[in-house]
Amino acid sequence: MATSNERAPAAGAEPDAVIGARVAPASWAPHMPLRLRIIAAFASAILVLVVGASSLVAMQRTDALRRRVRSSRLLLLALGDVRADLERAVAGQRGFLLTHDRALLGPYARAAEAVRADLSALERTARDNPAQRRRAASLRPIVESRLRALARAVAEVAESPRPLDPTSSIDTQAGQVALTEIRTALATMRSSEEAALRSRVAERSASDNVTMGVVIGGTAIAFLLAIVVNTALQRGIGEQLRSRRIMEEQAARLSRQSQELADELARAALLTEQLTRSNSELVRTAAQHERAMEALAAKNLELDQFAYVASHDLKAPLRGISNLAHWIEEDLGDALTADVRQHINMMMGRVTRMEALIDGILQYARAGRISRPPVDVSVDSLLDEVVELLAPAENVVQLAKPFPHVVGDRTQLQQVFMNLVSNALKYGRSSGSTVRVGCVQRDTELEFFVSDNGPGIPPQHHERIFRMFQILSSRDAVESTGVGLAVVRKIVETRGGRVWVDSDGEHGATFRFTWPSVGQGL
Repeated sequence: MATSNERAPAAGAEPDAVIGARVAPASWAPHMPLRLRIIAAFASAILVLVVGASSLVAMQRTDALRRRVRSSRLLLLALGDVRADLERAVAGQRGFLLTHDRALLGPYARAAEAVRADLSALERTARDNPAQRRRAASLRPIVESRLRALARAVAEVAESPRPLDPTSSIDTQAGQVALTEIRTALATMRSSEEAALRSRVAERSASDNVTMGVVIGGTAIAFLLAIVVNTALQRGIGEQLRSRRIMEEQAARLSRQSQELADELARAALLTEQLTRSNSELVRTAAQHERAMEALAAKNLELDQFAYVASHDLKAPLRGISNLAHWIEEDLGDALTADVRQHINMMMGRVTRMEALIDGILQYARAGRISRPPVDVSVDSLLDEVVELLAPAENVVQLAKPFPHVVGDRTQLQQVFMNLVSNALKYGRSSGSTVRVGCVQRDTELEFFVSDNGPGIPPQHHERIFRMFQILSSRDAVESTGVGLAVVRKIVETRGGRVWVDSDGEHGATFRFTWPSVGQGL
């Protein structure tokens, strides 16, 4: 009841002024403690429930009385129908008996059937009234007997060629008695039901008055109590409205914060989903990489085994050829002619070249695949060893010391320098050959170079020379397998570096390669 006073203030109005205007009319009401307000509110609610329940009971009783009044009226109508249809049946039978007009048999028959239907309706209407139900039950045999008597008289006259004499007695004394008995029973039932109807109508009127009094009185009392409770409750409305405004502001702030948190959670969920997909993709990629590495390891093992077997099986016939050549040379002794010796030396050179070629193939197959723990490599000492192993003429190889240290596979770096320096010595000038080895720092990598003053390499062959078995001069002119530079490229590129040659084809050649600096060459 106080909700009508809790509507929001109009736009632009001052909230405190509106609250004060609403609270002012209740300032005359006596102060009531909160406990009494709650008790009064509960009492008002209970009173409303009591009034509602009483009204419901009274309306149910009134409705029951209305049904009983309606039942009485229906019973009176049924009694009237029985008497009227019975009178029509008797009139129709008498008319036929006197006139012998068969057209009157139809109305007679319909009236007789209607009497039976009326009796059934009377019995249904009287089933809630024990006294009337007994009277209706005792009435049916009398009526049925009377209807059978009428039917016998009709049948006798129908068989006669002439109608009855009007002066003759149409009905017997028993028939008159039965008819009188029926009329008396119907009158008794009517008078009893009319008395009951009057009583029920009066009782219904009294119930309506009681119901109206309960509803009006209870509603008035509940209304007055509600006014008292509403008046008492209005004293706290201003504070409640101010509290509600504060709570609404806090709720709005919480709503905004909740929305921001929901947005953050949604973004976090999206990132989580993306990370999950990325992680799944990484797992799949790692699994594929692991399978590829396992397959590569298996292939490398097969390649190592093949290279070893091939090297052993291919070198065995070469050793036999070499031994056979020595035996021939020893057996012939002084009888060995210059041509034969030249042929034997050529055959021994071919055997040596074939063995070098097999060794080069084996080196290329193993290049970059054998993993050793990285170590700190002193390039100065490594180049000294390379020069010592190749044993060139004095001052032919010039080293631009000091060289930086690198961390990586010492054996493979040594093999790169060995191939490049030996290649420079092999193709240098026959007299006055000079080989220079140096290094330049390039960001996170080192650029080493090995240059010679030989005839150089034409630019169109700069890429070709790094392929397997590719040489520019005749094999008889320079003993070479064409494998060394291919091994160099494979080792360097396996370590993430590059190798290339600078030459104009006339003034020597400079081979350059990059190698990760300290901490990078793992």
